[in-house]
Amino acid sequence: MQLSRFDGHEDYVRAGAVSPANMETWATGGYDHVCKLWDVRDPKGGAMMNMDHGAPVEDLAFFPSGVSAFSCREAMGGGLCASLP
Repeated sequence: MQLSRFDGHEDYVRAGAVSPANMETWATGGYDHVCKLWDVRDPKGGAMMNMDHGAPVEDLAFFPSGVSAFSCREAMGGGLCASLP
């Protein structure tokens, strides 16, 4: 039985997080280089926001306030973080 489905990424989804301020706001990131913000209450299931990360997304998390999130990728021993407004 499928409860929900969120289509939109074009490659594997590697990371996901739920906003601590609003349990209906989710963020996902994948090997398609895209971070997406979702409102799980939206019956159409489309992402509220898309951000091209420029590289595969390895991890993401919301700040404790839940207002913004960040995503990271491994880059030859270093890292890249990008803020999701």
